[in-house]
Amino acid sequence: MSGPVDLAVVGSGVAAYVAALEAASSGIRVLHLAGTGLPGGLVGNIGELDDYPGSPNPVSGAELIDALSRRGLDSGVERVTQDALVLEPTASGFAITGTQNRWQATQVIAATGAALKPLSVPGAERFVNRGLLQCAWCNAGLYRGRRVVVVGGGDSALQEALHLARHADSVVIMVRGDTLRARQRFAARAADIESIEFRWESELLSLEGADALEGVMIRDRYADAPERINCDAVFAYVGLSPCSDWLGALVERDPQGAVITDSMLQTRTPHVYAVGALRSGYSGRLAVAIGEATLAAQLAARAIA
Repeated sequence: MSGPVDLAVVGSGVAAYVAALEAASSGIRVLHLAGTGLPGGLVGNIGELDDYPGSPNPVSGAELIDALSRRGLDSGVERVTQDALVLEPTASGFAITGTQNRWQATQVIAATGAALKPLSVPGAERFVNRGLLQCAWCNAGLYRGRRVVVVGGGDSALQEALHLARHADSVVIMVRGDTLRARQRFAARAADIESIEFRWESELLSLEGADALEGVMIRDRYADAPERINCDAVFAYVGLSPCSDWLGALVERDPQGAVITDSMLQTRTPHVYAVGALRSGYSGRLAVAIGEATLAAQLAARAIA
C-alpha cells in the first residue's frame, strides 16, 4: 500500500475529473483512480457537449476531459489508470484495492457513473459491433446514405439520432411509449428533420440478418401483426446501470442500483460521497454532475482542513 492520501476520487467521467481538480486546488493530497476505460466515460466520444456550463460554444467530450486532466495534474492530482475493485473501511479511513495496487485514503468520492444497458432481444448478442452499436459519434460516418434505427426516448437517444441524421439517409426512432423523456429542445430539433421518423408505442422484438444486420422486427401497439423494418444498424439507448459494485456494503442503493446519498452527497458511510450518474436522483444533466462534484470536493477539503 502506498502512502495515504487525503481524498481518493474514483471514476473516468467528467464528474471525477472535476472533483479531483477542485479538491487538489484546495491544497489537499488527491489520488484519482481514472479507470482503464475511455477517459470521459459516456461523454468521452460525444462531439458536442452543448450543455457544458461556462462555454459559449459546444465542446467535445474529448476536449473537455483533456483540459480537465491537464489542469488537475498541474494542481497536483495523482492520477492512475486503474479500476477500483473493492472499497473497505480501515482504522484511519478507507482502503481501495485496484487492478494492480492498493491505496489508503481518508475520504472517498465515488464518481464511477453508469454504463449503457445492453439490448436484450433475440439476435442482439450476435450483432454486437456488427450492426448493433451504442456510439453514434464513433460510427455514424459508416452509415452515410443508409437507414438506421435508434431505440430509446431519452436525451442520449435523441442526441445520437440528431448526429446520425447528418450522415444516414433515414433515421427511425423507436419509442416504447407515446411521449419522449428527452429534453424539449432535442425533441423539437428532431421533429424538424425530415429524415427522422418516430415510431411511437413500438416494441423491438428481434434483430434479423445473416452475416450482418439486415433489419429488425417490431410490434406496433395498434398493428395487427409484427412488422419488419429494413436497416443497416441499430443504436440502442435503453437505460443505464450504475457502476456501484465496487462500493460493496458501505453504501445503500435504490432498486436500480444507484447509490443513495443525503442532501450533502454523503452515503450512509461517513466520508464516502457519491456524485453524478452513480447517485440516486441524478437528473442526467452534465451541469448538475459538475455541480455535485464541486460540492463533494469542497466538503471533503473542509473536513481535512
